[in-house]
Amino acid sequence: MRRREFIAGLGGTVVRNAATRMRTMERAYMEAYEGGCACGEVRYRAMTMPLLSLHCQCRDCQRITGAGHASMMVFRASKVRLTGSLVYYETQASSGNVGSRGVCARCRSFVMAKSSGYPDVLWLTAGSLDEPGRFKPSCVVFAHSGHGWDYTDPTLTVFPQMPPSK
Repeated sequence: MRRREFIAGLGGTVVRNAATRMRTMERAYMEAYEGGCACGEVRYRAMTMPLLSLHCQCRDCQRITGAGHASMMVFRASKVRLTGSLVYYETQASSGNVGSRGVCARCRSFVMAKSSGYPDVLWLTAGSLDEPGRFKPSCVVFAHSGHGWDYTDPTLTVFPQMPPSK
């Protein structure tokens, strides 16, 4: 093999290796978010990155979690596949929207929430993820209902209410 052909062959290898590395990185970036309830009856798979990851300190989230906030990820509803049966508890928000929190019909684990004000998205609970370490919050909403004993990362953006959708 002549030197020029050898170098051209190496270049092709480098390009192929770079393309393989790119595809591997893209797969890792687009890996599904999967999770479910405590008993395994409800499972979900979100085939996209979250639109938003947050801590919600509204009183309804405090009551359903028994904690100072609910840690949630927002996904386009069309990208989430759900199996199993959820029972929904509905509340009327001060905005007039109806919030629905879905719990497993069998074990009553809080898995998902919906809002009539944001009909195209689902809010999945970070604690229900198979890999909860993937949750990376970017903000705190309804901070006006928060408590001093409920520590959240001080570097997160804080909203007193839910910011309007764009």
